[in-house]
Formats: sequence, C-alpha cells, structure tokens
Amino acid sequence: MFESLLGAFQGDSLSGKLFTLVLAAALHHLRAITGRPNPPVWEGIPMEWQYSLNDCDFNDEDKAVLVELEKQAKIMLGEW
Repeated sequence: MFESLLGAFQGDSLSGKLFTLVLAAALHHLRAITGRPNPPVWEGIPMEWQYSLNDCDFNDEDKAVLVELEKQAKIMLGEW
C-alpha cells in the first residue's frame, strides 16, 4: 500500500467530472486552432464522438485532414 496526499483519488465522485471538464476545454481549444466548428457538428452530422470519459474520435471525409488533426491533437492534449 501507499499513501496518496495530492489530487483527486481514483473512484471518487469528483475525478471523472474534472477529467471531463478538462477534456472539453482542451477539445474546445483544439477546435479553435484547427478551424473546426464549435460545437463539432457539420450539417447535422457530429464531427466528434465521445465514447467514454477518455475516448474521443474525430470524423472527416478527408484522411489528410484527420492525419493533420491527429498531430495537432497530440500536442494540444499533451499541453492540457
């Protein structure tokens, strides 16, 4: 066993909410930098899907756009 004295503990009622809040802010920032719409909907079709607290997928018709978005997302999400 080890003693943890810093941050929110895994399984508490606040950690999931804080993670979702930070992820939402980071995605909002990513959309602003890449020019994707906020909210991420194009002609009624979602451009992002979130499956769980930490699993987000990006949609586009052009693979080159997604490859570039992945590069920028790695940097942006790492900063957040």
